[in-house]
Amino acid sequence: MANALLRLSPNIALLLNALLFQCVWWGIILYHDATAWLFIVLYCFFHIALISAHKNLELGFVALVAGIGVVADLVWFSLGLMLYEGTRFFPHWLIPLWLAFATTLPHSLFWLAKYKMLAAFFGALFGPLSYWAGAQFTEVSIPHPVPWAIALGLFWALALPAFLHLWQRLESNSKSIDRFMGW
Repeated sequence: MANALLRLSPNIALLLNALLFQCVWWGIILYHDATAWLFIVLYCFFHIALISAHKNLELGFVALVAGIGVVADLVWFSLGLMLYEGTRFFPHWLIPLWLAFATTLPHSLFWLAKYKMLAAFFGALFGPLSYWAGAQFTEVSIPHPVPWAIALGLFWALALPAFLHLWQRLESNSKSIDRFMGW
């Protein structure tokens, strides 16, 4: 994994991706107002500048994954599986969380691409757990925990391996095009 602006070792880039994501996750969860957008703008700047080797490809991928995630969250809120301040209103600060999460798929979470069943298990377990943890620090509530856990667990068991597979295919095709074009 070559990094364009600064030549970071692959291990440092992976660690930096994971650490920056955790900082952004906590920043957005604890300061979930307009500050959330500041966290994601700063994070994306540093991520693209320091970590991303396939900048344009990754930007498109991040936008796609975040779009899918936001649609899934809109479903959870519209079904009443999650509530924001007692309503089915969708909190805007979930969008930067999805953008930040999507940047981990080609980097610090990419090792899971080789282990699809483990990725499905981790998705089913840690996807809902992340939402639950975030809800403890925000105005999000989970009024029906069992149906919520089943729905989110199933979504994440399918989504995490699918997202990783998609990145694997995009990166592979990108390398083939680069070789063909002599880049």
